[in-house]
Amino acid sequence: MATTATRTHAAQSDAAANGTHGAGYVPSGSQQAAPVNPAFAARPARRKDARKTEPREQLAMIRRMVRAAGRRIVLEDPSELAQLVALRAELDATIARTAKALHETPDANGHTFSWTAIGEAEGISRQAAYQKYGQGR
Repeated sequence: MATTATRTHAAQSDAAANGTHGAGYVPSGSQQAAPVNPAFAARPARRKDARKTEPREQLAMIRRMVRAAGRRIVLEDPSELAQLVALRAELDATIARTAKALHETPDANGHTFSWTAIGEAEGISRQAAYQKYGQGR
């Protein structure tokens, strides 16, 4: 389906007065419209095989960004330390929601993560993982 456009009335009046209609000129009463240059048409949809960022890559990027933010706080604005502390609180809350969701939400095979697996990921025991993420949270 080709995208079409016509000149505005003011542009048509200017062109008519100057005698410079150009190749894409369409009289105002006409039903036809000049085709739009394909270079200006809407972008095509993303390909389905377009590369997606993996969680491991995202987490590595976030680590680099947090380290860089810490260096900048030290060098430029120590008062921003509170923002870094708030980021830690948000990260802790995200970890808690993720751990609980991993334990409660079955994967494609119907399996959930055990408290043992969640504890191992954090370097704590199964009981500590349950107490931290599973008890009424």
